[in-house]
Amino acid sequence: MWRMQSLGKAFYMTDVEVERIRKTLTETKGKDIKERFRPCVSNAEYRFKGEVMPEMMRQMMEDEEDRSYIFGNMDHVLEDFFYNGSTLARSGFMKRLYEFSPEEYKKYYPRFIEFMFRNKIFDANDNLVETLTLDEEMVDKMGRLLEEVASMQGLHSSDVEWAGAGKYSIAYKIGEKVIKLGRDRLSDTVPDHPCVVKPMYDKKLVVNAQRGTEEYLEVEDYLRPLEKYSFKENEGIVLDLFTKLRKAGWVWVDSRPDNVGKTKNGTYIILDRDAIYPEDYFEEHKAEIGKKISLGNFERYEKLRLAEMDSQVQE
Repeated sequence: MWRMQSLGKAFYMTDVEVERIRKTLTETKGKDIKERFRPCVSNAEYRFKGEVMPEMMRQMMEDEEDRSYIFGNMDHVLEDFFYNGSTLARSGFMKRLYEFSPEEYKKYYPRFIEFMFRNKIFDANDNLVETLTLDEEMVDKMGRLLEEVASMQGLHSSDVEWAGAGKYSIAYKIGEKVIKLGRDRLSDTVPDHPCVVKPMYDKKLVVNAQRGTEEYLEVEDYLRPLEKYSFKENEGIVLDLFTKLRKAGWVWVDSRPDNVGKTKNGTYIILDRDAIYPEDYFEEHKAEIGKKISLGNFERYEKLRLAEMDSQVQE
C-alpha cells in the first residue's frame, strides 16, 4: 500500500522517520483522520503538511479501501492534509479525485474553491493579521469562473495549478491563463503600457457580503518566470523595463526579477502592477509610500538608470 521508501527518499526522511510513519498508518487505519495522522506530524509541521502529506494522499487514492476512506472523511481532508490552497493545487489531488470519481469531485468542488481562495494577510513581520474567506455566493462565482476559463482552453477545473502569492494576493494557473484574487492594492492607478501585464478582466468585488470584504479579481495571460539567468542579466532585464516606464512618466517601486514574466514570443512583461505610480504622485507621496513598501529596489534601479544616462552623455 504505502511506497514509504520512495516517500522517504523524495523528502530526505531518515529510516527512523519512515518506519514511524509506516507503523502509525498501519496501526491507526480506520480511525479519524486527525487522530490517524497527528502522530506523523513532526516539529517541521509546515514542511510535513506542505510536502509529505499531499504525497501520501496521492498514494492513498490508488488504493480502493483508502480511497473510500477519503470519500467518507473529505470534510477533514483539506484541513488536515493540506497546509493551504497552494499545496492542494500542487498535489494533484483534485485531478486524481476527478479521475477516480467525478461524482465525488463535483460534490466537494465548492469546498475546494473555498479552501483555495482563502487569502491570508500578514503584517511586515509575517504575523497573520487576517484570513479573508469567500461567502457562498462568491464561492459559486469563482467556481464557475474557473470552469469557464478551463473549458475555453479544452481543460477541466481539476487541471488547476498553483501560480504564486504576494503579500495581499493569491493566484492559480489554468492552462495559459491565471486567476488572481487580492486585496489592498498599493496603487489603484495602473499604466496602460506595453511593458505591464494587461488583464482580460480586472474588477473589485465584494467577496463576503456579511463581512463587507472586498478583493480585486483578475484574469490574465500566464507569463513564464524568468529563466535562471545570471544576476547581471536579470538586472539588465529589470533595468530596461524600469527605464521604459520612467520615460513614460511612471515609477515602478517594486522593481525586481520576481515581478517579471516572459510571453510566449520572449517579450518581458511586468507581472505585478501593484506598486506602479504616476511620477508626480510618487514624488509628492514618497514618504507615505515608503511606509507601505520598501523603496530600496526603486532607489537601486533609479541609480543604475541615471548612471546609464550619464554614460550615454559622455559618449
